[in-house]
Amino acid sequence: MLIKFNVLWIEDRQRTIDTTGAALRTHLDNLGFHLEIDQIRDPRNTPVERFLSNTSKYDLILVDWKFESVPGSTDQEMGGEIIERIREKITFADIVFYSGDPEFEKDFQKRALQGVYVCDRRALKEEAKELIDYLLHKTLHPKIMRGIVVSELSQIDDLCYRIIEKKYNDPSCDKPKFLEDIKGSLQRQAKKRNKEKEAFWTKEDNDFIEGLRSTLNLESHKRATKVGQYAESDGIEAKILEPIMALPSTVSKRNKLAHWKRAEETDTHIKLTCPGEDDYTFDQAEAALVRNSINNAAQALQQYLDGLPENE
Repeated sequence: MLIKFNVLWIEDRQRTIDTTGAALRTHLDNLGFHLEIDQIRDPRNTPVERFLSNTSKYDLILVDWKFESVPGSTDQEMGGEIIERIREKITFADIVFYSGDPEFEKDFQKRALQGVYVCDRRALKEEAKELIDYLLHKTLHPKIMRGIVVSELSQIDDLCYRIIEKKYNDPSCDKPKFLEDIKGSLQRQAKKRNKEKEAFWTKEDNDFIEGLRSTLNLESHKRATKVGQYAESDGIEAKILEPIMALPSTVSKRNKLAHWKRAEETDTHIKLTCPGEDDYTFDQAEAALVRNSINNAAQALQQYLDGLPENE
C-alpha cells in the first residue's frame, strides 16, 4: 500500500499542474510519500461534491482563484463560490488559494477564514512545499512514523512483554515454576503449529495456495523473498526487479520496529536493540528510506502482477 499524500487541485491550466506538480512530487518523494492529484479543470461544470464526499481523503487543497476557461468568470465570483462549496463539505482542510492578481488577497483579509492560505501564483511551488512540510511535521516524527510503518500491534507486544517481565521480577515469584510454565506453553504452541503446518501441507493444491496468505503458514519475509525469486527467474526489467529484491530487507526493518526493545527515544530518533544484533536507529532519514522502499516495492509488485499472464 502506497503511503500517499492526496491533493485536490482546482486549476484549469495544465502547465501549472505539470510543472508545479512535478516539483511537489519530487519533494514528497524525498520525504517518502507518493503524491496523488485529483484535478478539477472546470468547477462550474463539474460535480465538485463527488470529490468532496470523502472528507478525510485530501491532505491539501489547491485552488486557482480565477479560471480563464470559464466564460464570464471573475476573481470574486469563482473564488467565493469555491470557498463556500468546499467548506460545506470539508470543514478543517487546509486550502491554498492563488492568483496572478495580488488584489485578490484583500478579500481574504475580510473573510478571516481559518486554514485558508493565499499566495501569488509565482510563489505557489515554494509556498506549497512549506505548507506540506508543516502538515507532515508531526507525521514525520520517528515515533509517529514507526506506528505507520509497523501498526499499533507492536505496542501490544511491548505491553505483554513488560507484564511478563514484571511478573517474573516480583519478589514473590516462584521463578523456576514461572519459567517452566512459559516454556511449557511455548512447547505446546510449537507442537500445535507443527501439527497445523503438517495438516496444511496435505491440503488440496488450490486450498494450499490460498492458505499462503496467512503469515502463520508463510511469514512475510519468506513471502517477499519467494516473490523476488520468481521475479528474477522471469527476467523482468531491472527497474521493476530491484525494488522487489529489496523488499525482504524492508520487511526485516519492519520486524525490528515491531519487536526489538526500545533503548532510547527522542524527538529525532528511536534506538532499538536485540541481543546478538547491531543496534537499529530509526530517524527521519531512515523513515524516508523505509517509506520509499515500501512505495517503490508496491509500484513494482503491481507492475510485475499486471505483466503476468491472465488466468484462463
